Parts: sequence; structure tokens; C-alpha cells
Amino acid sequence: MTAVLTPIPTRVSFDLYQMVHKGLRRALFQSVEIVGQATPSRDDEISAAADQVREVVFLLDHHAQHEDASMDSLIAQYAPGAAARIRVDHQRYDSRIVEIEQIATRLERASTAVREDVVIELYRALTDFLPGYLEHMAFEDQVVMPTLAAALSVEELIGVQQAIVSSIPPDVNARFMQYMLAAANEDERATTLAGIREGAPPEAFAGIAALTERVVTPTQWARVAARLDLA
Repeated sequence: MTAVLTPIPTRVSFDLYQMVHKGLRRALFQSVEIVGQATPSRDDEISAAADQVREVVFLLDHHAQHEDASMDSLIAQYAPGAAARIRVDHQRYDSRIVEIEQIATRLERASTAVREDVVIELYRALTDFLPGYLEHMAFEDQVVMPTLAAALSVEELIGVQQAIVSSIPPDVNARFMQYMLAAANEDERATTLAGIREGAPPEAFAGIAALTERVVTPTQWARVAARLDLA
């Protein structure tokens, strides 16, 4: 069953998808760029392209697992038609990212003589995958999230987010956060860091703050640091 996209309200009460989807889009766009720029005769560029593709596969795979574990029952309850579509999407995209990762592995192992063909194959596989996955995230943003926000209180939505975050190992969370914080705007970064400072141990906050400083520009970091009195 395919649900039709409906206009999203200007804001929902609490958005479970916005930050993580921004991060995933950044990672996907970076992958297309890095693979597209990989010169077949340059070992370092080929390795970087394969590594970036593996990173994206890791993120997409874990994101789907988190959604399946923490969101499926809610979506099935409040948007059963959307739940059916998401299950089909996840199955389809799970198989596609396995194929893409296999191409990346072949590229890394290929001789220089055949790398040009394989890097083009990988680039085309990524650019073929990207529009459908972007549409999948748009469906969650524009159909699923407004439905959940209309059915659940802000407190309940925050509880869902906390359950998801608490289920993610710190090293995996850091891999997501580097893309999410880099893709976020200043307000989102400040709100995210303030929430972590309030709810996490000081050393955990210090680690995320240091990560943020690494992945944003000096100007962006200075503005967030000033808002949070970190300077």
C-alpha cells in the first residue's frame, strides 16, 4: 500500500526524524561526491570512497534497525497504511545497500586496470539509490511524523526518542552525531548540546562538544559555544 504525501504543518510538536534525517542526507550526499571524485589510479581516493560507502551502509542499516525496534509498533497503531509501506521500503533498501557495499568491496580489491569500470558502477548505484531513499525519508517526515505528533503528547514523543537513544551504544551514537551535528543549524546544535549537558554525565557532554567542534566551522562552533557559555 502506497500512501500519498500530504502537506506537512509548519512545525510539529516534537520531531523524531528531523535531526537524524539531516545527518543521513549529509552522509549520502558526501558519499556521492567522494565516489564521483575518486580517481581510479589513486589508491588513497579509492580507499576513501570505499570507506565512505561502508560508513553510509552502517548508518542506514542501524537507522533501519532502530526504527524497526522502536517505531514500528507506534506507526502500526496510528498509521497502519504507512507502516506497511515502511516495511516494504526497509526490505527493498536493505537489499540495495548490501549490493552497494559489495560493489565498494570489489572496487577496493580491483586492479587499477578495471577500477574505472567499477568506480562508475558504484557511482551509478549510489545515484540510483539516492532518489528513492530521499523519498522514503520525506514520507516519514511529511506523513508519519505529523500523524504521530497529532496522536501523542510531546512528553510521549520525548520518551520514544529517549528510548531510542538509550538503546544505541555510545560508539554508534557518535558516528551518527558527527553527521547530525554537522548538518544541523545553529539552533538545533545549541538545543541538542544543551539537552545532552542536562541529561548526560559531564564526560559524555565533553565528548559530544569536542566532536561538534571538529565537524563544524570555527564560526559555527564559536556561535554555539557562546550560546551555551562554553567559551
